Amino acid sequence: MPALLDLAPVLDRRGVPWAIGGATALEALGLPRETTDVDVFIDDQHRSALNAFRGAGLAIAHFSDDVAAAYPAGGGENDRIDIIFPAIEPAMSGLFHAERRRLRGVEVPVLPVLALAAMKLMSARAREHADALRLIDARLTSRRAVRSELKRLVKLDPVGDGWARRRFDPAAALRRLEATS
Repeated sequence: MPALLDLAPVLDRRGVPWAIGGATALEALGLPRETTDVDVFIDDQHRSALNAFRGAGLAIAHFSDDVAAAYPAGGGENDRIDIIFPAIEPAMSGLFHAERRRLRGVEVPVLPVLALAAMKLMSARAREHADALRLIDARLTSRRAVRSELKRLVKLDPVGDGWARRRFDPAAALRRLEATS
């Protein structure tokens, strides 16, 4: 994560709409969980921000139109930064409503808690579902707010490529949330 913390002021100076998500966002919210990467969401119109990662000596690997990863030269898997150009809600709008938080002494934008909880429930991984419930249990958001957000997302026309639609399903997330009530 040191590479990302060094890049934070560079991305901010360039005016790039970006935010941290995933387990690293949980850490910034005071709910740390072990992770091997950092998820960084960047507005699709600012793909040139990848040049900042390259300028910091990071190699870029592209996995799809919406996902890339940055690795330090000679670095290992634990140094990976997943770079997501979100094509689905609530990540797209969450970028523009990111909340500034301190992460290891550096102020960074973090996806809004409600967007983070909804995305984690929309994921197909049980660990992500547990993270969403931790956000609710810590009273950083409420079950009612998450339920309302997921209902809103179900009504939206799906956007993005097939990968994003398959991986993040708001209807399934709503069922998961209801099953834990």
